[in-house]
Amino acid sequence: IEALGLGEYVQFFNCKTTDPNLLLAIPTPIQFIFIDAGHSYEEVKADIEFWKPHIAKDGIVCGHDWSFDYPEGKMVIKAVAETLLDPNHPFQVDYRVWKVKRFW
Repeated sequence: IEALGLGEYVQFFNCKTTDPNLLLAIPTPIQFIFIDAGHSYEEVKADIEFWKPHIAKDGIVCGHDWSFDYPEGKMVIKAVAETLLDPNHPFQVDYRVWKVKRFW
């Protein structure tokens, strides 16, 4: 991150992704978030629902493990589809990484 000159833009936290104390440490609204924590349906849905209200207008939510090839990937797909996808708004998937631009 530092070698790419992104140190002032990227923060790492070692805690539960739905810890409300994170909102005290991170200025909101958030321009970009990459979700790649728990892979159960409940965990992915909880992460998205926690962060979704804090995404900036035109911000991006993305994550990992969109895959029909294994059970956890199917749970990620289900949670993302239920919480973020809308037939009137495009989303992208590129090699298991999903990306949605805020439209809500």
